[in-house]
Amino acid sequence: MLHGRFGNAFLNKFATGKLITVQGQDHPRDMGVETAMRTWAKQLGGMTPDQIAYGLGFDYDFPPSCDEFRLRCREYRKPVVFGQAQLLLPKPKATPERKAEHHANYAKLREQLGWGAQ
Repeated sequence: MLHGRFGNAFLNKFATGKLITVQGQDHPRDMGVETAMRTWAKQLGGMTPDQIAYGLGFDYDFPPSCDEFRLRCREYRKPVVFGQAQLLLPKPKATPERKAEHHANYAKLREQLGWGAQ
């Protein structure tokens, strides 16, 4: 994703120009890119898919370092669902006293606004 977004500027950030043979790969890879891939995999290993997606969706100005990317991933906060009973506050009761208090506050505000209340 980051290579797709930043092109070779992302890969060139890690490239050394020295090619190495990697076990299980049929073609040589750049040593710096391979090292970066292993480092990123280790550093991001404990992250959730939602955290990684959040980090990928961040609007970076330049190709991020692993530390910068990891910091953005950690900023992810699981959305709070307000429809669950334990998260709902009790509905306020509209007693005659509360209604009178609200009407008095509204009247006072209109008086303070003066001509702006019109």
